[in-house]
Amino acid sequence: MKKEGLLVVLSFVVLVVLTTYSNCGLHLTPEEGVKQNGSSQTTNHADQSMTETFVQPNTSATVNKPEVVFVLDTSGSMATKVTQITTAITGWIDQLAAQGVSDFCLGAMTGNSNASQTGLLIAATGNEKCYCTFGTDAVTADVASSKIGENLNAILASASGGGSEETMIYSMHQALNNPVKLATNRAAGCFRSDTTLVPVLVSDEEDAGAAPNNATLSFDQSKLLPAGVTFSSVRGNPYFNFDDSAEATVRKNYYCKDTLGNFVTNASGEYVNQIDFETLHQDVVDFNGSFPSFGTAIGFYPLNLPNPSIYSEPFWGGMQFAQSFGHDMVDLKDAMDGDFTDFQDQMNAMADALTDSILFFSQFDLSRAICDINNNGDLKDEALAIVINGNPIPLNDVAISSNGKKISFDASYPWTAGATVEITYKPCL
Repeated sequence: MKKEGLLVVLSFVVLVVLTTYSNCGLHLTPEEGVKQNGSSQTTNHADQSMTETFVQPNTSATVNKPEVVFVLDTSGSMATKVTQITTAITGWIDQLAAQGVSDFCLGAMTGNSNASQTGLLIAATGNEKCYCTFGTDAVTADVASSKIGENLNAILASASGGGSEETMIYSMHQALNNPVKLATNRAAGCFRSDTTLVPVLVSDEEDAGAAPNNATLSFDQSKLLPAGVTFSSVRGNPYFNFDDSAEATVRKNYYCKDTLGNFVTNASGEYVNQIDFETLHQDVVDFNGSFPSFGTAIGFYPLNLPNPSIYSEPFWGGMQFAQSFGHDMVDLKDAMDGDFTDFQDQMNAMADALTDSILFFSQFDLSRAICDINNNGDLKDEALAIVINGNPIPLNDVAISSNGKKISFDASYPWTAGATVEITYKPCL
């Protein structure tokens, strides 16, 4: 085949894949098993059991490397907000360093549903799309800070999409579930197998996937609102959410389809999200595998909005995404009120929360499977023992994967720096 013909075929294949994975509700598992927490030492015993030893990171050493990707609302009203955020990033990086995090990556992604941009890292002319302070292409923290600011501003300059400019959740969903976009971002240096992905959603209004009902479209709001409550169009109401028919249409078309591209509705005829803050949380956890996970957002709260002359609305979807990881969203109001010190403090607190969340592993990958010797489907009644710093741990405190190769602790387990975890079990011969 001639080169021209081969290029046409390859282009067609890429177009088909992009089209196929542009639908809502797709949840692929990219490169399953890549991010594993393996043992540092294995000891075989005479009774054919084995002990695998794991060591938690020490706060005085390098902790898990975060790869922070800012997913930016691309509407024009974001210009002044991005200026404040980029100014705060330098201090935020200093705070990460103060917590022992000197190795990290930074990327910026457009938060709209435009097919050519959604789910893809963006860079200013002449810049890289991903900056890391470690590895073969390492840059200094100061360079990473400066360049990510330029890339965030480039997103605003290159964005397009009309009512589709506030789809931060959808865009990150595409980055994790569309294989072509994932491969493109990996080729740019981010979405790595040796880092913990940390999405930071940024917007001055609701994610389109949390748009309110309008005269023609009604949505199942049960994940966002208490039973019997609807969104209010009144500023100052705790459930204030501005009614924008364009965003409601985007919600229907991009967030409420199943894997076959069919709209999903409930018994009341309301459209039901197949992509939302909850599914994105799970996407991030699945992508990070045995690595710890964290995600957050930067935006406005319903009862703490800046002056009405400044275009601003509550970040519905972003608030819930941050809370799903156990921490509140960073409040953007202080930055818009001119109280930059308080905003910087919030950004620094987010750095602390990020560090605390990714410091320790809670999942441990065994090199072999625990053998179900009595074949009863219960691996906890086998010859299994877990010891942390010399202290036996009740097996009821852990979960064991169905394949017998992963031990998981609850995320709230009180780990200490440098803790030694010894897992003794019998694999099948």
